[in-house]
Amino acid sequence: MSYARVDERYRKRLDVHLAPLVRAGLIEVWSDRTIAAGADWERDIQRELATADIVILLVTPNFVASAHCFERELPVAMRRHADDGLRILPVHVKSVDHANLPIGRFQGLPTDLRPISAWRDADDAWLQVATGVRRATEEILSGHVTKPSVAG
Repeated sequence: MSYARVDERYRKRLDVHLAPLVRAGLIEVWSDRTIAAGADWERDIQRELATADIVILLVTPNFVASAHCFERELPVAMRRHADDGLRILPVHVKSVDHANLPIGRFQGLPTDLRPISAWRDADDAWLQVATGVRRATEEILSGHVTKPSVAG
């Protein structure tokens, strides 16, 4: 997952909603919070971006403003998308003018791109996101033998 550090609570919420997919063995979720103390965090992030089948972007104004997300992680994901079909899944958490951003060309979640913050019950929106991740995973698995991992 690629997200702005100040938005960690949204990453945690998505982890909860992706737990059934993890338990079913369909995905492995990776975020920078799994990096061990003393590890080279930049190298670890780049390694995960280089091997992931899906990258989830938690889109908020903070994400768009983050130099690390937008200038280091996103270009790698975009290059991998162009070169070998990496699936990029923008998850619209908060309202952002994304139409003219590089992520604007990718179909995002939840359905109809209404940001999660605009839903009366955010868990309904997170469920739509998890369902979308499941569908993307199943599409990948139908064409690949390896298990996709979600990274960022």
